[in-house]
Amino acid sequence: MQKLKINVYDISDKLKSVLQRTIPTMTALKEIELLVQGSFDFWSSAEDHLQLESFTLRVAPQESDSIDDLCELFEKWTNLRSLRCMFCIQNRVHLLKMFAAIAKCQMLNALGIHEPGIGDDVIDPFLEMLKSLKQLESLYLLSSNLSADGKQKIKDLAQQREKQLSVDF
Repeated sequence: MQKLKINVYDISDKLKSVLQRTIPTMTALKEIELLVQGSFDFWSSAEDHLQLESFTLRVAPQESDSIDDLCELFEKWTNLRSLRCMFCIQNRVHLLKMFAAIAKCQMLNALGIHEPGIGDDVIDPFLEMLKSLKQLESLYLLSSNLSADGKQKIKDLAQQREKQLSVDF
C-alpha cells in the first residue's frame, strides 16, 4: 500500500490499536491523508519505519502532547516533499513549535497551511521557517490573519531566494 487515507474525526481505541500494529509493516507507504482530531500516539510505533513523501492533516490536535508528537513526526520524516495542514492552533507557543518542526523538513517542495493563527505577531518565525526550506517551490497560505505588510514580507522573501518560490494567499 502506498497511500493511506483516514477520514475518522474521532479515532477509537480499537482503531488506534490496529494502526499501532499495522502501520510499521507498511514500509511502502508514501502518502497519508488524515481527517483526525485528538491524539497522535498511535504513530509511536511507526515513526521510524515510514519514509513518507506526502502528508495531509485536515484537523490538527490541540493538546500539547499531541502537538509535540506531531512535531517529532515531521522531524523524522526526512523524505517529506509535500505537507498540507489545516491547523487551528490557538496557542502561540504551539504554533511556533510547529514552525520549528516544519523548518526541519529540508526536502519539502510544497507547503500548504490553513491557519488563522498566522498573523503579523508570528511573521518573523514564519519567515525563518521559509528561509530554511531551500527546496520549497510552492507555498499556499490560507486563512491567515496577515496584514498587507506581512504578506509583502513573504512575497519579498520569495523573490530573494535562489530557487523560485510561488506564493498563494
